Amino acid sequence: MPRNCSALLLSALVVTAACVRENPTGPATAGVATKSASAGVTRPAGGSCVTTVVPVAFSFPFSTLSITGTCNLKHLGRSTLEAIQIVNVSNGTLTNTATYTAANGDLLYSTNFADFTSSPPNVAFVGTETYVGGTGRFIGASGTSAVVGSAVVGPDGSGTGEFTVKGSITY
Repeated sequence: MPRNCSALLLSALVVTAACVRENPTGPATAGVATKSASAGVTRPAGGSCVTTVVPVAFSFPFSTLSITGTCNLKHLGRSTLEAIQIVNVSNGTLTNTATYTAANGDLLYSTNFADFTSSPPNVAFVGTETYVGGTGRFIGASGTSAVVGSAVVGPDGSGTGEFTVKGSITY
């Protein structure tokens, strides 16, 4: 397999919208109303998501992936996920920006950073997700969750994955 295809396959293995240090390219917050920090209540957060990944672009050592998913999360119920993930195959990290859409239509934004290991076609990742606002009840949301997940990718670079989150959210 040519080197670029191998790198694309490896990067596509890192499938999920998970995993976190704050990403400076996170969701734009201009125009998003915020609540005062004192108005929020900190609550346990957690749940799981099942995802699908589609490669969008590749420029070694980076690969850009589009991730969609279905989740069952505390405070959001059955929800959907849309994320753009940047995978760095040279240092084994991934970052992403994500939007969760709650059952009632409220949006929750997050940024993520994770370290990953792979043994093609399998990938495992661990990181942190940081909540960075949203709409409806999630305006001004903050908090973090630990993220643990895995993915499997096929020969065309598309794949499936799953992850769990556990932490806290303030809104």
